[in-house]
Amino acid sequence: MLPAPAFAGSFSAPVRLPGTQGTEWRFAVNDRSEAVGVRGSEKGALFYALEATGGLGSPIEIGIPGNFASTKQSVAIDPRGRVAVGLLYRDDTVVPSREYKEHEGPGCCGRVALSSWQLGQQPPVAQVLSAQQSAKTGPDHQVFEAPSIVIGASAITALWTREGPQEVENGPGEPPEVNETQLEAAFGRFSEPLHLAWVITAPRGISLTHLSLAPNGDPVASWLQDGDKVLSVSGSRTGALHRPKGVQRIPRLSEPAGFAKQAGGDTVFAYFWDYPEGRPQTCSRCSRSRLMMMSSRAGGPFGRPRQISFINEAIEATLAGGHHFLMAVWAKSFHFVEEGHLYVQRGSVSGRFGAPQALGFGSHPQAFADSHGDAVIIYRRPVIHNQNADEIVAVTARSGHRFGPPRPLAPHLKGCELDNGRETINSQPIATSPTGYALFYITCDEGAAQYLIRYTP
Repeated sequence: MLPAPAFAGSFSAPVRLPGTQGTEWRFAVNDRSEAVGVRGSEKGALFYALEATGGLGSPIEIGIPGNFASTKQSVAIDPRGRVAVGLLYRDDTVVPSREYKEHEGPGCCGRVALSSWQLGQQPPVAQVLSAQQSAKTGPDHQVFEAPSIVIGASAITALWTREGPQEVENGPGEPPEVNETQLEAAFGRFSEPLHLAWVITAPRGISLTHLSLAPNGDPVASWLQDGDKVLSVSGSRTGALHRPKGVQRIPRLSEPAGFAKQAGGDTVFAYFWDYPEGRPQTCSRCSRSRLMMMSSRAGGPFGRPRQISFINEAIEATLAGGHHFLMAVWAKSFHFVEEGHLYVQRGSVSGRFGAPQALGFGSHPQAFADSHGDAVIIYRRPVIHNQNADEIVAVTARSGHRFGPPRPLAPHLKGCELDNGRETINSQPIATSPTGYALFYITCDEGAAQYLIRYTP
C-alpha cells in the first residue's frame, strides 16, 4: 500500500435536523445526489427532500389508513427519482376475541405499510401490507421493524419479519418455547397496489436480513435464520422473490458481523468463528476468534467459508463492498473496556485479504466505498485531551493507498454518537448510492441535538 494521499471525497458541514430529542431518521440517496429523509409523525410520517445546499425542504405528510402514528420508517430512492417509504405503526383498534379477553386493548399489533411516488409529486396514502391481528394472535405474531425496500427497473420489493413467541427456558426435560419467525414480502409495479407473499418460516427466528438489487435490477434477499443458517434467493422483474431452495449451515458461528453487497452482484456474509473453549490449541497462531466470510452470486447458494483474519478478543466487525474490493473493519478489545483498537483489511470476494492497518482507538465503525475504489470509514472515538467526551471521525483511502489520519466531522460538537445500525435488523446507519454518495446523522450534546452530514465522492 502507498502512503495516504489527500482525502478521497468531501464531507459537508453538519446541518441541524428538526424534531424533538431522540427522533429517529432514515435517509436515502441516489447517484444523481438526490437525497430524501423521513421521520415519524402523529398521523403517519414526515417526508423531506434534501436541498442541493444540504438543508431540508418543507415536510410532506405521508398518511396511514386510520391516522396512526408510525414508530419506525425506511426509505429508498432510485436514479430516476422514484421514492418508496416503508412504515411500522401500532394498530390500536381492538379485534374482539371471546377466548383471550385479557389481551384486548390498544397497542396490540405492529403492522407495516408502504407508499411510493415520483419525487416532486404528492405521496399517496400508504398501502397497508400486513393483516390486522386478532387479540388471540396479535401479541404473539406481530411486526417490530419497518420493511426493507428496493426499487428495481420495473417493480418494488419490500421485505419484513413477523415475530413469534420469544424463547423461554422450560423445566428439565422439557423443550424450550421457540421464537418462530415468518419472513414476508410485498412486490408489484411502482406506485401501484402491491401483492403480498409468504417467503419462509424460521422455527428459531431470523436475526439478520439483507435486500439488494442484482446487476440486472432484479431483487436479491439474504438472511440468517435459526441462529446458524444463511440463505439467499433471487427474484424476478415483477419484484417477486423465488422460493428458498438451499440452506447453508455455519458451524461454530458465534456472532454475525452482517451482510455486504459488492457491485459485481455478490452478497457477502461475515461472521465470527470462535475457537471452542476448553479445547487445547494446536498452533501458536491460533487465536480465540476468526473473522470469516461467505459469498453468494445473484441470489445463488452461499459458498464455502473463507477466513479474513485471526483476531484475539474481537469486539465487533463490519463489512463493506466496493466495485473491486471488500473492506473488513474490526475492533480488538483494549483493557476490558467497550471501545477497542480498530483495524481495517482490504481484499476481494475470491482473493486474499492484505495485512491489517491499525486505525487507533475507537468503536462502532461503519464503512462504505464508491465506484472509484475510494474507501471511507466513520467511527466514534474519545476527544483528544478530553476522554469524557466523544466525537465522530472519518478516515479515507484511495485505491492502492493506506488510510490517512482521522478527520473530525463535527469538531465544534461534543458527546456525539453515530447510529451504528446494530439494534435492528433493517437499520440503515449510513445511506449510500452505488457510486458512493452518502449521508448520515449524528446525535450530539447528550441527545439534545441531531445533525445531518453528507459525503460527496
